[in-house]
Amino acid sequence: MEQERGIPITPTVLAISVQGTWSTFIDTPGHQDFSEDTYCTLTAADCAVTVLDAARIEEQTLKLFEVCCQRGIPV
Repeated sequence: MEQERGIPITPTVLAISVQGTWSTFIDTPGHQDFSEDTYCTLTAADCAVTVLDAARIEEQTLKLFEVCCQRGIPV
């Protein structure tokens, strides 16, 4: 389906250790059709990092930022 629609729909996970402290990064699908999956992923998050394209900020990005704020997830 990813190739068919041209959008990533599978979360990607990367875990790294820096000086003995582990961090796990989860890149979730940004497309609104998969927002429920992203919201579920946020339940496991201690914080969120948002990468923005200043030339074009999508409405779904703003919605995810709002959800983080509502859940008390530092961004």
